[in-house]
Amino acid sequence: MKKKAGINKPPKEQVINKVKNFIINNANIDPLYEDCTLKTFKSSILSQKNKKKYRRVSNYINGIDTAIELPQSIYLFSEYPGIGKTHLAVAALHKAAEKIAEKIYRSKEIIQYGNIPFSQSWTPIYFINVSEGLMDMKNDMEGSDQDFTRSKIYQNVKHSRLVVLDDIFNEIRYSPFVLETLLYWIDFRLKNNRATIFTSNHNFQRFLNDDTNPISNERLRIISRNIASRVNKMVMNYKIAFDSSPDTDYRAIRNR
Repeated sequence: MKKKAGINKPPKEQVINKVKNFIINNANIDPLYEDCTLKTFKSSILSQKNKKKYRRVSNYINGIDTAIELPQSIYLFSEYPGIGKTHLAVAALHKAAEKIAEKIYRSKEIIQYGNIPFSQSWTPIYFINVSEGLMDMKNDMEGSDQDFTRSKIYQNVKHSRLVVLDDIFNEIRYSPFVLETLLYWIDFRLKNNRATIFTSNHNFQRFLNDDTNPISNERLRIISRNIASRVNKMVMNYKIAFDSSPDTDYRAIRNR
């Protein structure tokens, strides 16, 4: 180990792992998904069609530092749940945390000596299940005279370099609060070059056409169309539609 002013420099891998764990611990990832990496994803259970799509997603994850810089967002879609979309989305966060930790190690000498000078409010990556997160956000601000946009959740989804919006468009109520918040988040992230990973059981393209849009209220239908239009621009050629059915429950197979 190298020394500076009598201080030992710990092993590089140890420090990078320390920074990575700090980032992950601040990312709001549910304990259920804490082991979700590419290594723990059982791609062998996928159909041949889905294996090809998995390879595209794994390539995206392995190049996540480039996706963040471009930025390049991705939309993971399957009609039925359980195919592994959230697992892959969280795997991307793990890889991003690793890449960010490596970059910080190279650029900051203080980090190389094992010091982590970041506050708990530092969230370069962030995970949110849309329905649960919006409910938590409302609960956080309930009874407060502050606007909900002051919520930590609200600000983290806006500003984090890489965000997972899990189960977007799965909110069956499609209330003004839900749609207006989503529009603001996505519009901000599009305009400010923030990479975003979307997972859903609904094809966002259905909201682009009035004939297929499930929302009856005209004003909310327009908002949903604006959201879908922005998502379409962000993901470009990275809309990955996995084949799925009631029999393709990845979670059930994984836990056998």
